[in-house]
Amino acid sequence: MKQNKPHVPKAETRIRPALGAALLLLLAACGQKQDSAPPNDQPAVGEMRVISVTLADWKVNYNNLFQNGDFDEWYAGSPTVRGFSISRAAAPVRIERKMGAVGKFAAEQIWIQSDAALSYTEAFHPVAPRLKAQTLYRLDVTAKSFDATAGNVSIGAWEWNASRRVPLNYHVIDIAPGKGLQKTYTGYFKTQSGNAVVIAPYIRNPKRFPTRVLWEEWRLNEAPAGAAPDFSTAMERPIMALPPARGTVLAHVPAFNQWSSGVPKGWRLITGRLSSMQALGGTMVKFDPALRDKELGSRLEYAIKTEAPPKTGKLVVSAMVRSGEINKFSMSVYTLLNGSMRVVSSRKDGTSQWINLDKSSDWTRMTSTINITPQMDLSHVELHFLHRKDARHQVLLYDVQVTVI
Repeated sequence: MKQNKPHVPKAETRIRPALGAALLLLLAACGQKQDSAPPNDQPAVGEMRVISVTLADWKVNYNNLFQNGDFDEWYAGSPTVRGFSISRAAAPVRIERKMGAVGKFAAEQIWIQSDAALSYTEAFHPVAPRLKAQTLYRLDVTAKSFDATAGNVSIGAWEWNASRRVPLNYHVIDIAPGKGLQKTYTGYFKTQSGNAVVIAPYIRNPKRFPTRVLWEEWRLNEAPAGAAPDFSTAMERPIMALPPARGTVLAHVPAFNQWSSGVPKGWRLITGRLSSMQALGGTMVKFDPALRDKELGSRLEYAIKTEAPPKTGKLVVSAMVRSGEINKFSMSVYTLLNGSMRVVSSRKDGTSQWINLDKSSDWTRMTSTINITPQMDLSHVELHFLHRKDARHQVLLYDVQVTVI
C-alpha cells in the first residue's frame, strides 16, 4: 500500500507570510506615537556633546589685546615677529627668534648701543589696538633677563595727543639685570584721549653693551575692578644716554627738553632752522641748513663756563648725530688760548680742526679729543655745530657730552 508523505510547503511559500506580517507591524509602528528619548549613546535634541577633539590650523588669543602676544608666529624673512613692528633705522637694536619655554618660539631683543635716540615708531613695539579713553590697562610680561652687569630695561607707554607723544608711564614695567631666570612682570598705565598708544621697551642706565632680554609673552587687558597701581614713579624721565667710559664731566650740557623762542635753553642759533622731535630718551634737535646762506653755512652754538677749569689731561667733546649727507656737517671746539678764542678741536691724528660727520643715515657719535696745554684756559669753552656751505639735508642732534680724562 502506497504511503502518503506529509506536505511540506516551499521556502518561498513560508517567507511570504512572514514578510507580510513584518510589513504590517512596521506600518502600524509608523502610525503610533514614538518615545522622543534618544538611544543612550546619542545626545538629545538641542544638547551639545564633545565627540572628538582635533588640532585646528589657526589659533585665538583669549584675554589678550595683542595679536600674537606669545611670539609664536613669525613671517618668513621678516625682521620681526608677527604683530610687532621695528624700523630698519633701529640700528641699535636686533630682534632674533629663539626657542622659548615648552617648545614655543620667543623673541630675543639685543641692544648693541643705547636706543635713546630712536623715535617711538622706530622702536620695537607691538601693534596695539585702539584703546578706550580714560581707562586703566594692565600689562603682563613674561621674560628672561641676562647680563648681570648690563643696563636695566623698561617698558613705557606713550599716547599720541595734539601732534605729539604724551608719556603715560615711563615705567610700566622695569626689568633688572638677571641670570636667565623666567619671571612675569605686571604694570599699569591709564589712557587719556583714547588715541593711538605705543608700548615699547628701551634700555636705561646702561653700563655696557650688548644687553639682551628674551620676551616669552606680552599680554594686555583692561585692569580688573579694584586695581590700585602706584604711579609715583610713572613720570620720572629715565637716564638713557651712555655715560662716559672714563673721566669726569666738565659741564652738564642740558638735554633739549626746554625751549625758549624756538631755541633749546642755553643754545644760540646763528643761522639755520631748528625744530624738535620726541624720542625714547627725550627730545632731539632737528637742525636744517639755511639754504640761502651758501658761503657761511648754518651754525648752532653752546657756551660752557667753569669756575675751576682743569689744567692737565684731555678734553673730550662728543655728540650723537644722524644726517642724510656725508661730510656736510661738522663739530668744532673753541676755548681761550693765549687770551683769545681759538679752535682747538682736532681729529686723533691732529690733521684737521673740524670733526666731520663720516657716515650718513646711521647714528654716529662725533668725538673730539684735545690735549690740555698750559696755554689753554678752559673756563670758557664753546661748541659749534656747523652745516658746511651747500648742505641741504637735515641733521638730528642728541646727547652732547663734555668730559675730562
